[in-house]
Amino acid sequence: MASSTGYREYIRRLPEKNSLSREDPYAAVRNILLTQQGVVIQAIQKRKELVADLESFFLGNKHIIVIGGESGMGKSLFGAELRTLHQNVQYVMPGRLRTQLSVITWDRTHQVFFEEISTILGTTVPLPRGETHIKARNLISSVLGDQIRFIKKYIGPKTRIIIEAPLIGFRGESLFEELKEYKNEMLTFIMHSPKMRYESFKKGRLMLTSGQPESMASIREHLLLSITKRRKVSHDYQDHIVKEWWAKRIQHWGRGALIEWDPDDNRSALEETVAQFMKANIAPDVLSPRPIGRFTRNHIESILYSQSNTDRFLKMLCTNSK
Repeated sequence: MASSTGYREYIRRLPEKNSLSREDPYAAVRNILLTQQGVVIQAIQKRKELVADLESFFLGNKHIIVIGGESGMGKSLFGAELRTLHQNVQYVMPGRLRTQLSVITWDRTHQVFFEEISTILGTTVPLPRGETHIKARNLISSVLGDQIRFIKKYIGPKTRIIIEAPLIGFRGESLFEELKEYKNEMLTFIMHSPKMRYESFKKGRLMLTSGQPESMASIREHLLLSITKRRKVSHDYQDHIVKEWWAKRIQHWGRGALIEWDPDDNRSALEETVAQFMKANIAPDVLSPRPIGRFTRNHIESILYSQSNTDRFLKMLCTNSK
């Protein structure tokens, strides 16, 4: 999509609607995938099997993509590229092959959680800059599962779903156990980009809903402690340890892959891709379509009010807990 001639010109170069897409829809999807500039094409160049995986998401029996990894590794960027790809695939596909897309993000659900706490307490409760209380993380993780069930039941069983969640430290990893019935429909991609994480850590996060540097440091510290049982690990070795740990985790979650990428491999193309997202209103940290956002807000409100001694419980959740 990242063409200097703009999004409309790019659309004109897609396979003619109902021509190639009717004769060989998989070839049409492949053509769109291979014209990308950004994280997706980097990932495909390093792992050719990714083309078949994404084809199965857009046209086959894989209806759910889970994007995981530490904060600052590129989850939102990869998710935005997939959403744009879905738009482009729908543009060229005949009606019988078109699908709806739903998007769930941990960051946005986390934000709604604290907005509802603020409403109940009658005062603005800011997002924690460090670790969110573990009980809050567990509740938010359970909401992610409820969001998926809502989509499957009320939006459509074959709706394509993109989920962005860290999948560490009680941030969504319970999904795989909780949603066993959908395991065969799921693809899991873990983003790993030490360079991107370093830049995010030094420059700060653009989105306030994203994990901030304090949170990034805390998550990394506790992750390394859980892996190595040590609090001190050399910086040069940290990324290797984390990468190997993720590779083993993915094996237990079914079909998926570790997506390694480096923004310096094609910095100009990456920047142009981000600019195109902005032009096309592909916003990060969303709950889409609108019914998911409404369900999430009402559902979280009900969960919070169901707790005994609600005010005390909510004030506890507003504290940082590691």
